[in-house]
Amino acid sequence: MSERFRVAAKKNDDVDIVFFIGRLDVTSAVQAEEFIQNLIETGARKIGIHCGELSYMSSAGLRVILGSFMQIRELDGDVRLSNLKPEIKEIISMCGFDEVFSIYPDDIALIESYSS
Repeated sequence: MSERFRVAAKKNDDVDIVFFIGRLDVTSAVQAEEFIQNLIETGARKIGIHCGELSYMSSAGLRVILGSFMQIRELDGDVRLSNLKPEIKEIISMCGFDEVFSIYPDDIALIESYSS
């Protein structure tokens, strides 16, 4: 049985931290995309995606984070990543996304990066 995907968020000052939990694949990508889209539509411009609870990310998941990045950049915002497990970091690096996204070891560093 596959692990159910969940998504949640918390706001820290003006930074929205999105928690992806479980498997981010073709079946869960729509849920993730709609969640981030809702944040953007309600004014979020500084988004951090916490990947520490992700057990798997497919190309559909990569498309979600890249699409979010491109959309929010048009609005003078940014999407940054934190807490990447080694297997998720490897996927991000293999696709060259480590050259696109700012990546931080934890949420504190990510939040502080928006202040500097």
